[in-house]
This record gives sequence, structure tokens and C-alpha cells, in this order.
Amino acid sequence: MAVNWLHVLLQLMITDGVQWLMHLGEHKVHPELYKRSHKPHHVFVSPKLADAYDGSVPDTAIMILIPLIVTARLVDANVWSYMAFGSILGNYFCLIHSEFGHPCDVVFRALFVGTAADHHVHHRKFVSNYGHLFMVWDYLYGSYEDPKSIEEFVGA
Repeated sequence: MAVNWLHVLLQLMITDGVQWLMHLGEHKVHPELYKRSHKPHHVFVSPKLADAYDGSVPDTAIMILIPLIVTARLVDANVWSYMAFGSILGNYFCLIHSEFGHPCDVVFRALFVGTAADHHVHHRKFVSNYGHLFMVWDYLYGSYEDPKSIEEFVGA
């Protein structure tokens, strides 16, 4: 058995799409839900790598567990593909919360893959860049904001 990279890509896209919807929903649909669930994560206006998984229990359920369950039900992946997916996703959450840019950011942006600078815009302004892995959802919805809109990020 080997990693099925198509399954990994599908898992990443589905998880990120569901996370984007949940993230947008937390911010825009129900203010009380946002206040009790996701707002504690937004105390980090300049997140650092260690802040990636610092969230409330309800936020973890909404932003991580539900998307993972949906993805597991939609993509029948083998164990190696699921481990590759989990490794990429877990590490990418750390990468986008990092306080530094990545040498491949130019390539990532060309592929609509989010960068730490993209996610820092979200942590500074709260009203854009809801995507984690793929910024395509924000481009399509009209909620993408260029990282050049914040000057203090080291990697911008």
C-alpha cells in the first residue's frame, strides 16, 4: 500500500473548504458563537508558531474535528494517505501561524496556497482571509486581502 496523492489532495481541499465555511460562519453568522468559541484564538493579533493550536474546546470541535470527520466520510483513503494528509495539514497550521515568511511563499501564492502573511491579515483585521491552506475560497467569496495591507509582518 502506498500514499495515494490524489486522495491526499482531495482530503486537503475538502478539509480546508469545510474549515473555511466553519471559520466564516464563526465570524459572520452568530456573534455569540464567535465570542464563546473562536474569539479566544484571536487574542493573538501577531500569532507565533506555538499559537496554531491554542483555541477553545468548542473552536477545536468546529474548526478541526467537524472538518476532519466530514473529510473522512467523503474520502476513503488508506492509512498511509491519511497519515500524509494529517502530517501536511498539521504542519501547515503551524506554518501559517508562524511569525516568519517561508522561502516558497511566492510559489504558494501563485498556487493560491495560503501563507503566514495571508493568515496574519486575518488575525489583524478579522474580516478577511478565512482560509487556512487554500486561499481560493477567499478569492471566490471576495474576502481575500493582500498581506501588503499590514506592514508589521516580518515575512510580507
